[in-house]
Amino acid sequence: MGTVAGPKTIFEALDSIRNAGLDELHDHICRFVDSSRVPSSYISTLTQSQQTICYRFFLLAYFITGGREAPRAMQLQAALATYEKRDSAVITRTGSGKTLIIALSILLDNPSSGATITISPLKRLQLTQAADFCNKYKINTIAINDDTSRTQKFWDEMIYNVFARCPPDFWRNIVGK
Repeated sequence: MGTVAGPKTIFEALDSIRNAGLDELHDHICRFVDSSRVPSSYISTLTQSQQTICYRFFLLAYFITGGREAPRAMQLQAALATYEKRDSAVITRTGSGKTLIIALSILLDNPSSGATITISPLKRLQLTQAADFCNKYKINTIAINDDTSRTQKFWDEMIYNVFARCPPDFWRNIVGK
């Protein structure tokens, strides 16, 4: 009797999700996720292509956070708009999940595709988002602002060489203004 070879790391699992089709994604949802956490009423209104992207968003967030975060309809709707290169504005209270919307788009991208620059107007928000991206979503992140060191050593070690130092499984993101 043979063994089934599955992903060896969370990063391999995420790559698998990024490339899975709708049926496979739906199977993952049914096997691993409590159905009450999935915004099915929203997802069911979408085209098959949009459903595929939303299920990818959902599973990427769910698995990278160890099941602690499950994107809601509002978050999927905003992330899908970004994916489809449409404008969206999310105006909601602090702590309602706006950072996850940004993370979903980054998580869906191929990790080797480069850097993402996110502009945050407040230093405290920059630090909070950088911590969330690193700790919650495993997205390699640094906040850059007027407090950032201007020494050549810092820029050589933290910025210019970050792509050479990061393992292929890590994402890159720069947060700041």
